[in-house]
Amino acid sequence: MANMLRGSFRGKLISWKDDKGFGFIQPEDGSKEIFLHISSLDSTRRPKSGDFIRYDLAPGQRGKIQAVNARIEGVPLATPEPSPVSPTYSAKILVWLAVSGTFLFCFISAIYHPLFGMNFLFIEAYIILNLLTFLMYWIDKYAAVKKRWRIPEKTLHGLELLGGWFGGFVAQQVLRHKTIKPSYQSLFWSIVALHVGFWSWMFFQ
Repeated sequence: MANMLRGSFRGKLISWKDDKGFGFIQPEDGSKEIFLHISSLDSTRRPKSGDFIRYDLAPGQRGKIQAVNARIEGVPLATPEPSPVSPTYSAKILVWLAVSGTFLFCFISAIYHPLFGMNFLFIEAYIILNLLTFLMYWIDKYAAVKKRWRIPEKTLHGLELLGGWFGGFVAQQVLRHKTIKPSYQSLFWSIVALHVGFWSWMFFQ
């Protein structure tokens, strides 16, 4: 059903002031509450506290992130979306292809460089490191939902810096975790750029 595909994020509407037409969503990853205005909600009924909301994110009038393109999970939309295949979906595919290609370049540059010379222990360590990074993201996401002890961000960034950044990227996209915090994303992509720059320099030496 095309009209039920809207919304990249999911959360619970923990408060709703129907007379004023706004409320707040608690994201399922345990991050900061998100503001929702009735004008950003497409639904055949009014929302109420306890509803699960699917939504996208965008800066509001004062620059703060708020929910947009929102819908109530399980409730039909008032206006159907034009198509499940949208420019946004195509852009996500391009990002996946670009990042995957970048990782393959770094990985191949590493394992074929004379310093490492197809050392299988190095190759296995590289793969395990990315799997471990994904696992740490999963544990942190689970802990956020259950409101338990979290994996420190410096630990996640440390694993990414050691070479597990692709596992971190996959975890972010699959688990919808750590994707809306600007400071975290800024450091993450700085780490990616550092790896690309380093292996590009090594490759052309």
